[in-house]
Amino acid sequence: SFLDKRVSKCVAIAPAPPVRGFVTHSLHSIYCPTLILGGEADLEAPFHICALWLSSQNRSFQVQSLGEEVGHYVFLAECTDHGVCVEPEICIDDPSIVRSNIHTTAALLICDYLAAE
Repeated sequence: SFLDKRVSKCVAIAPAPPVRGFVTHSLHSIYCPTLILGGEADLEAPFHICALWLSSQNRSFQVQSLGEEVGHYVFLAECTDHGVCVEPEICIDDPSIVRSNIHTTAALLICDYLAAE
């Protein structure tokens, strides 16, 4: 067992496809409430295949979509102009997305979740 009694809750952000490698009975044995955040436009870790699937495997897992246009890399820091030039796939989001707003929303959701009894 990898149980660490110091951990009472956790958060998973945009869990990637390898989460599908867990077997159901192992996920059922996790007794740590978990908040799963993701975006519905995530092409790296598709929301329905990864986050929603993971949340369906354990009653103590909650899932929260941060929006239909939120992709995988929105959770990274905002890019510099140089970053936009050399890594556009990571740095350029849907025009409706303001990363700092998504970061604020995610931070508030996480703080509220972790602070709740």
